[in-house]
Amino acid sequence: MTTSSIPGYRLGDTTLPKSPLTKDDLATLKTTLLFGDADVAALRQAHGVVEDQVEAILDVWYGFVGSTPHLLAYFSDAKTHQPSGAYLDA
Repeated sequence: MTTSSIPGYRLGDTTLPKSPLTKDDLATLKTTLLFGDADVAALRQAHGVVEDQVEAILDVWYGFVGSTPHLLAYFSDAKTHQPSGAYLDA
């Protein structure tokens, strides 16, 4: 699997299918999560802090997911129940 075959990995690509969620749906989700402008600002600030550490952070995250069966299921082949290397490599 390549990054071009995973929906959403091509930010700004106009050939991608539109999300089934509306902007109102997104606003509702943000309200539910108490996610506001301060959170957006904090994420933007964090980008500069973690930018050069992304691979290390992902290594820790994938280690956590790989050791947590109910999370690993989302990264696994539905038929074989084996982790999807193609997805994880993308």
